[in-house]
Amino acid sequence: MLPLGVLDSLHHTSKEKLAVSLQQLHAIETQTHQRKIRYQNEKYPKIHQALKTSRYEDQKNLNPDRIDGTGQWVVVNTQYRRWLNSACDDLRWNSAGPGCGKSVLAKSLIDEELQSTKPHKVCYFFFKDNEERTAERERLISYLIDFFKRISTESHDELDDRLKFLVTSRPYDDIHLGFNSFPSNSPVTQLRGVDETDKISAEINLVIKAEVTRLAEHLKLKPHTKLQIRDELLKMRTEHTSGHTSHTSRGKTSMKLTATVSDLSMKL
Repeated sequence: MLPLGVLDSLHHTSKEKLAVSLQQLHAIETQTHQRKIRYQNEKYPKIHQALKTSRYEDQKNLNPDRIDGTGQWVVVNTQYRRWLNSACDDLRWNSAGPGCGKSVLAKSLIDEELQSTKPHKVCYFFFKDNEERTAERERLISYLIDFFKRISTESHDELDDRLKFLVTSRPYDDIHLGFNSFPSNSPVTQLRGVDETDKISAEINLVIKAEVTRLAEHLKLKPHTKLQIRDELLKMRTEHTSGHTSHTSRGKTSMKLTATVSDLSMKL
């Protein structure tokens, strides 16, 4: 039989060895966890980069800032305010012809108004009219993956169970038919630019005046040249604000604008 002192010594040694083993095990677990995190940190960006086919914020910021006094045909509209403050899941469709400021307004709403209301997450995507539909869908899916990946679990808990959509588009028949495919009881409302022609026309005048002023300052134009350019462009505002302007008319209007600026530039 071993002396009591020897037993105590063996017991103490065993405890020390156990403590060392536990420390080593903990170190191994820590290293394994760190390697897993490093792997995920290296893996997810690669997956994200593979899915990321466009720069969403850059697409938004291609649009200029909204000029003071414009966009009022939407932001002060009673139906829009009702959609914005509604506690329901619903879809708002703003349709208007090219050149009515839809994309500029959308950028302004994303950067300013929608950010100033109560806490929520804003998901946005800008489609281009000349892109293939398949490519558009891929970009949208890619963006949604990126968007929801950036929302933490805590953020989910803080959000209301509500999903709102705001869509802006041209008033083309094929787009209209797409919205008509929704069930009749769907919470879909439309603001038609063709019903707001006077307001849109006045706002386009503001944009023309502001842009001509900016151009005149940049090119150091003479006052009479500035006024001539402004007056020529203002004459064309009706064609730009018509919600039913045909593709041919829009092309002719664009050509007239280009010719007007070119002719006047020759006189500088």
